[in-house]
Amino acid sequence: MSVNKLETLEVSGTPEDIGFAIGQADADSIQKQVLQLAEFRETERTWQDSSYLKMLDAAARSVFPEYVLELEGMARGAQVEYETLLVWNCRGDLPLSDDAIPESAKHSPEGCTTLLYPAAKSSVAVIAHNEDGPPELDGHCSWFSVRQENGSKFSTFHYPGMLPGHTLSVNSHGLVQTINNIRVDDLQSGIPHWC
Repeated sequence: MSVNKLETLEVSGTPEDIGFAIGQADADSIQKQVLQLAEFRETERTWQDSSYLKMLDAAARSVFPEYVLELEGMARGAQVEYETLLVWNCRGDLPLSDDAIPESAKHSPEGCTTLLYPAAKSSVAVIAHNEDGPPELDGHCSWFSVRQENGSKFSTFHYPGMLPGHTLSVNSHGLVQTINNIRVDDLQSGIPHWC
């Protein structure tokens, strides 16, 4: 078994600055890995320019405009279209079509899992989290330390092309956040899960 070293990067500034820096750092992995994934190609084929994707984008812009600015900055830094990264970030909100090729659907139902072992009198709480991302991204993920312009800081495991904070993160106040990907059968348009 080989172990890939996790690159650590620090980014800071406005949402656009943070996104641009992440996009530049991720550009090669986005171009050579993410955009080549069968799951991405199938999702993009099905949902690019769709009214449903536009509704997700509009909802994100109305409630979390700073995340959209960050994603727009990331697209500029990676030299890809904004909608390309929107599709990638919204893939959990975009079901694959019934005629999806099996290769693209094989990672679709995956989801991460978090377990918490509560603290007891003589032991501390333990939180454990696994990531179920595409194996093609092994060696392309990183650990980001992000300092926002308001001074807040968090560190997070990061997949290329994704907004930071959607996996497992810890902030400067000691709050730990993990994201469990639970897909539903009756998706409705609204605020995308990455917000």
